[in-house]
Amino acid sequence: MLIDAQHVLSAAHCFAFDDTGAWQMGLQFFPNFHPDRPNPVGINFTRYVVGTRVDTGGEFVQSDWGIGRLATPVTGFQPVPIRSAPLTEWAEISSAGYPRDYKHLTPRPSGGLTCTFGSDNIMDCNGKPQTYSRCYWEKGIVDPKCKIYKQDNGELFFDCRTLPGNSGSPLFWSRESISLFPLELLREYFVTGVIHGPPGDPCASCNVVGTNYNQGPSALRFRYAPRFAAGVALARTPDGAARTHVVAVDPVIDRLVGRKHKTGTASADFHYFDLVDAPFFDPQQVEAFNHSANGKPVLLVVTRQGRLYAGIRLAALVAFLDPPLLWISIPLPAGFDKVVDLDPLDEADNTTEEAYALLHPVDSRTGVVGSAFRLQMSWLFFPNFHWQPVPAPSAVRIAAVRRSSGARQLFLLGDAISGARPVFTLWNNSGTSWSSALDINYPTLELVDLDATTTNVGGLQFVTLLGVAPEGARVPGGLVRKSSLGEASWPEWTYWTNPLYAPLVTTPQPPPANIESVTASRWQETGAQRPVVSLPTPSATSTSPRTPVSPRPSIARRHGRGGSRSITKTLFKSASQRPYPIPRCCEPA
Repeated sequence: MLIDAQHVLSAAHCFAFDDTGAWQMGLQFFPNFHPDRPNPVGINFTRYVVGTRVDTGGEFVQSDWGIGRLATPVTGFQPVPIRSAPLTEWAEISSAGYPRDYKHLTPRPSGGLTCTFGSDNIMDCNGKPQTYSRCYWEKGIVDPKCKIYKQDNGELFFDCRTLPGNSGSPLFWSRESISLFPLELLREYFVTGVIHGPPGDPCASCNVVGTNYNQGPSALRFRYAPRFAAGVALARTPDGAARTHVVAVDPVIDRLVGRKHKTGTASADFHYFDLVDAPFFDPQQVEAFNHSANGKPVLLVVTRQGRLYAGIRLAALVAFLDPPLLWISIPLPAGFDKVVDLDPLDEADNTTEEAYALLHPVDSRTGVVGSAFRLQMSWLFFPNFHWQPVPAPSAVRIAAVRRSSGARQLFLLGDAISGARPVFTLWNNSGTSWSSALDINYPTLELVDLDATTTNVGGLQFVTLLGVAPEGARVPGGLVRKSSLGEASWPEWTYWTNPLYAPLVTTPQPPPANIESVTASRWQETGAQRPVVSLPTPSATSTSPRTPVSPRPSIARRHGRGGSRSITKTLFKSASQRPYPIPRCCEPA
């Protein structure tokens, strides 16, 4: 289903195999497809965002949604926006889609395009003839009037006709509205859910009310899920006493979206993604950390114009209610006009928080190289911001960590006219004096992004540095890392070979090729004490609004980092074309 000019909504299992988590191959979308129309033109997909890549048991139906980005926009057809139906039982909806195309079946069934075999010619649970219930070769199926009987935890239970192969077809909800110019009564249509399928045999329990409804995820699950995560930030406290917050920049809708644990435990369910209230509509980068006093997340947002904002929640008057975000514009020091990159420390120091930034000088001719600064933020009585220059080389990326000794250590991806960029590190043990910058890019690799995090192993704290090498750098997957106990002693780069992690995946997937950017952070999961890897958005082309670093390869906007503590979690997006053919049973309507 076309939900905007370049995005299609379907079921997750139409984009990925739910037993292994592997992506489907060679997917195409055929607008207004009809089997009798000769030589239909298909449009390739370039990336997918799914609720789940594997069958996760009880949550699978609710998470069985997927959004694919098309290589080229679709013109001449009106997309249908997403909106939830009223949260009442017996809401009237409609559905449309098709199971499989007769012309693509081999061998073709002897019954032709109509089949009325014996037991199939009965009534379904909605009192409608079930003549075609077993016909996989229908040209299409439309149920203009059916009902939602139940909505539970983002899952819809409905009686719309659903045949095997209808997976990913949309459910529609409509309402009347009034147009003033000209004055007339209109009917608006919205996508309110996606068909997952029936709970088994569609005719097994037709006479038992409430036991045989078809199922699928509600629009609540995917309306604001980021269609492209151009930046992701995490915030949580070390002991798990506060909720984990996940915030993302979605340049498709040009807004911030976020979700959080429903309670302050690592095992709690997450709310669905929703819009983050903000006074701007052009976010480029988001970072997050937890307020040291009240445990509420503090967001640092850089806009496409390079302006810097802080969003902070004050202490709640009612324990179970989150107060609104208070947004504050942070002025830059004199002589600097925009933020190039930003990274907060992942722990609070009493009531003062720190971040490190690369700021672009006003008189500089390039917009992608900045000077290093330390930003101190205090929220005791009123917001107070203090900038302090850091004696470091100019750079295009910056990462900051706090060692267990209290030392601050910075990593900077330097600027270079040609050849590989240096990777500088410097540290501050006393709080006032910085070490000299040390180049630790060996063996020398041409990197386009980097990030750093800490992890504790056997009571020892390691700092892990991750880098992204562009296509052609002879690096499998493009991701490299090195770890060190000390500030100055760094080994050589090693390849990242850990498989992707997802619950119940029977065949772990290797890291994707042509990675654009990387984020490293600590994440707390119940019972998990090992590194895991997550893939938020496979991508064929970078849609980051970030200005590319010239003449080097484009450096995409890094995902933000946050302050959780238990294990290292790496998020990255892939720039590789994925040739995924769509299975005929799962074509979107």
